Amino acid sequence: DKHGLPPLPTLVELTEEEKLCLAMSQSRTYVRGLRKDELVIKRQVEEKYRQLAEAPKFRGECVGMDRHYRRYWLVGGDLSRLWVESGGAQGESPVRWGVYTTVEQLEVLRAALDPRGVRENQLGEGLELYWADVTAAMRRRAAAGGQDPPMAVA
Repeated sequence: DKHGLPPLPTLVELTEEEKLCLAMSQSRTYVRGLRKDELVIKRQVEEKYRQLAEAPKFRGECVGMDRHYRRYWLVGGDLSRLWVESGGAQGESPVRWGVYTTVEQLEVLRAALDPRGVRENQLGEGLELYWADVTAAMRRRAAAGGQDPPMAVA
């Protein structure tokens, strides 16, 4: 521009939820409560998030990688299994999957990690982050005879 300043970034379009929050923050009636149209949108947003929260989850969380570039995953909210993905890079064999299902297997894995390596150090930190939850889920699964424990109904 004429003052030698860099141009402003382009504006990003607001989502419906962001528009609602902005409207509520600027609304004089918000102090007394939501207007009818705002209340309808708020209820729709709450219902959408409730449905998402109750839907089955198939999201995977990568815990880290080892020295052989194998990736370790927690999948779908199932903390009783630590999945291992190997291969799949160019020139390598197809992707193969393995799984750790016992606390003893995890302890052997943790003991074998070299904390001096960047990948294995990060994997060790990732395991520590989930350790209590994963081992508790593995113990519950073992107590159920290796079967998935029954789902809690709310």
